[in-house]
Parts: sequence; structure tokens; C-alpha cells
Amino acid sequence: MNIHDNVTSIGDAAFSRCYILSKVKISDSIESIGKEAFKGSLDAKTVEFDGTKARWEELGGMSLASENDTVICSDGTFGE
Repeated sequence: MNIHDNVTSIGDAAFSRCYILSKVKISDSIESIGKEAFKGSLDAKTVEFDGTKARWEELGGMSLASENDTVICSDGTFGE
């Protein structure tokens, strides 16, 4: 699933327990991501973020994803 440039906010638990979600691509134009936005799926997923690792952390970092997830940023990867 791609979250496009025109989306600036993702709400709390927006994709929580979305069991079929395996890959999310988020534009670096995102301004806020709610708590536990991607938590609760059964399988590990990949989150591709067009911004930097520092920017991902500013948005809430790995607390947004499940502990088994991989987050790929423009300058590196979390969760490998």
C-alpha cells in the first residue's frame, strides 16, 4: 500500500490489526503518524519511508511499528 504525498497525517491505530498489510510505502511529506498506527498484525511487515532515519524517529520511530517489522528509510534501515 502506498501512502501518497497528499496525505499529511495517519491517525492513531489507523492500520492496527490489518492482518493482510505486508508492505507500506510512506512519502516524506507526512507530518504526523498516530500512536500504534501499524501495530498488531500477525506477520512482520516492511515500511518504506522516503525520509531519513532521523525524521522517522521524529515521527515516533519504531513505536509506530511492530517489533518484527523492518523500516527502510532513505539513509538506512531499522529492524534488520
